[in-house]
Amino acid sequence: MEEYSQRLLAVDLGLRTAWSLWDSEGRLIRYDSRRFAGRTKLKSGVWSILREMPTIDVIVAEGDPRLAKVWFSCCPTWETELVQAVDWRPDIFPRRLRRTGSLAKQSAMELATEIAQKDGCGPTKPLHHDLAEAILLGYWAVSNRGWRYP
Repeated sequence: MEEYSQRLLAVDLGLRTAWSLWDSEGRLIRYDSRRFAGRTKLKSGVWSILREMPTIDVIVAEGDPRLAKVWFSCCPTWETELVQAVDWRPDIFPRRLRRTGSLAKQSAMELATEIAQKDGCGPTKPLHHDLAEAILLGYWAVSNRGWRYP
């Protein structure tokens, strides 16, 4: 019988939504993104995304609290956490890599690619900055829970 492993879903909220899924050993399992035409499409789209996922125990989201409610309401038994970039970016990047928006985005894409490749699900195409941020948000969240050690 396979041992149960907790899973954490990290979501970069927005009409261009990106997410990353992590196991309890802090490994990146998968990631993806989707663009929604509007809030109504996003609400129905969240359910279709979640149907494709294995059991989730924790969801960490970054961004608009109204959009977080859509995700958080899907399963009231999940542990939920809403954060903003200022909460996690300083733990991932030194100030010199956050001086400008373009430098921060480039740094995020490079580090997220490195993490994904190390965990065996490296990108086959360049990562968009939203997807890179979803991976780094998840990396930060599993590291803070002691599921992964840098």
